[in-house]
Amino acid sequence: MNISVIIDSLRSRFADLVDRRKKVVVCGYPRSGNTWTTRLVAEALSAPVGGFYRDYAGNYRRREVAIEGIERANKHNIVLYKSHHDAQFFERKDISVIFVVRDPRDVALSAMSYFYGTKDPVALEQVFDVMSGAKVSGKPWFGNWNQYITEWLNRDPLILRYEDLICDPEAELSRAFKVLELEYSHSSVVSAIENNSSGNRLAQGDSHVVVAKAERYRSELSDSQLEACGQLFGNTLETLGYSRI
Repeated sequence: MNISVIIDSLRSRFADLVDRRKKVVVCGYPRSGNTWTTRLVAEALSAPVGGFYRDYAGNYRRREVAIEGIERANKHNIVLYKSHHDAQFFERKDISVIFVVRDPRDVALSAMSYFYGTKDPVALEQVFDVMSGAKVSGKPWFGNWNQYITEWLNRDPLILRYEDLICDPEAELSRAFKVLELEYSHSSVVSAIENNSSGNRLAQGDSHVVVAKAERYRSELSDSQLEACGQLFGNTLETLGYSRI
């Protein structure tokens, strides 16, 4: 573990001495549906979203798009956080972690639009460079996808696949809450799913939301790009239950 991770972890622990609420952190690689999943889980549990989990956990003043529902209350005093931290950051046993994953080919397409604001093939190649861990000019927006996912899988976390949440959110949320031994009501889960649908979010003027869609890559990547992705992400894709093609 490097020194910066140790310092971040110690700062976080100090902040938690002040904030004694039960913490549930939704963590995942950027553009994997972290914000939506965090909001969905939080509303289903009638819990606030405290923002991005880092050295000042519990600071509602942080300009994090996921923050909402700070007026919510639940009898178990639960608060939700969003995170992109790697696995070694969460050594502690007093934090419940939900690890959200998404097909990296769709992650790449989402990252291209979000970080580069374009569908230029050159931008997509830059995204793949970042996700493969290759050296890039300037500061990369994240790092090696395979390494990040593999390190988390070695911790045997509770995993929610973005695609499964889109397909059957009620079943996936119920499974997660049972594994984490969190009390929930069926009506709250159904209401949260409805309120966090892309249609409702867009109607409320939420600019961060895009229409949830799985397997965009099948229509937006070329055959050569698909082949390259299969070689780059293949083993981890299969481990997560995704197809190489």
